[in-house]
Amino acid sequence: VQRGLQCNLILQKESEKGWGVFTTEDIAEGRFICEYAGELLTNSEASRRQSLRDQAACAAQYLLVVKEMLPSGVASFRLNIDA
Repeated sequence: VQRGLQCNLILQKESEKGWGVFTTEDIAEGRFICEYAGELLTNSEASRRQSLRDQAACAAQYLLVVKEMLPSGVASFRLNIDA
């Protein structure tokens, strides 16, 4: 990682949405937080891999889904990253 972690992050399970990354401090707009690298997947490939992991009861693998939401609540785009 070129710039390293720039703020305090914690992994925590949220009761309604599952695991997430949270910060223990306020983050200024435009501030670099960290670099994350993984394989970018199509929606169908992400679904296929998640189904395989569910069948194998594999809890050690992660599939990161990032959705950009508009103020209306509609997703403007979605990224699936296999971590």
